[in-house]
Amino acid sequence: MTEEDLTFERRTALANEIGRKLGLSFGLDGNVRKPFSHISPARLDDQFLADLPMWEVPFYVIARNMEGISEHRHVIDHAWWLIGNDRSGEPWGFVTEPYLDIDYAMRLARQTTSLHKKWGVVTECLPKAKSPWNPGSTVPIVTTMQPGYLTEFLNYGVGSALRAMIRGG
Repeated sequence: MTEEDLTFERRTALANEIGRKLGLSFGLDGNVRKPFSHISPARLDDQFLADLPMWEVPFYVIARNMEGISEHRHVIDHAWWLIGNDRSGEPWGFVTEPYLDIDYAMRLARQTTSLHKKWGVVTECLPKAKSPWNPGSTVPIVTTMQPGYLTEFLNYGVGSALRAMIRGG
């Protein structure tokens, strides 16, 4: 088994654990297509918004805000989607696995949750041992939309992206 296969297995196991914690009636898959890899989450313009499915936009805003909170440290690293396996391509969140001090990562997660509280979004930091990318070295920071908050998630997330676009990024 290759290291890539092991990483995928660890992602799948963690995704299912997160889905159970959310109380979903279906599983989550750790999607191989990496979020934020084709464009910087810091850039929010009309072409950016036109190129993304609506449900991805709020997660890009959260990633951009997370980078801002961290004073632009490299916090979006080895990121992957949490995709509901009952729907085609619909994410419930994302996981980023940066190389950070655990105490700093926990503060970042609390601040990110506080900033997006109205959105129905929770960000939490897991132990380094749970990292699918590099167990024991990278910190899994999990951001999920909570069940029952789709309207708030899209309203606040897309609205925030539009305001940023009007302000010029």
